[in-house]
Amino acid sequence: MIERLSKIANSHFTNIFMALCLMCTSGYQIYEQLQTDSHQIGAHHGVAIYGLVLLVKEFLSMLQTTDKAIKHIQADDKKN
Repeated sequence: MIERLSKIANSHFTNIFMALCLMCTSGYQIYEQLQTDSHQIGAHHGVAIYGLVLLVKEFLSMLQTTDKAIKHIQADDKKN
């Protein structure tokens, strides 16, 4: 059970989903704030930036994993 939860928590797709949720919910708050013409910095701005950083980190992690897999496959092909 712990292993399954660990796989879900460390999944690229789970992390991307969470980053998009943070960005969408904070984006809605930013949009609402722009509609009321109250131009103040709030916590939702920080949440949006945090979500963006998480999304970029996860995409970079996915690219690194894919690059390692390609290099591993190429090394196996050279051995055969």
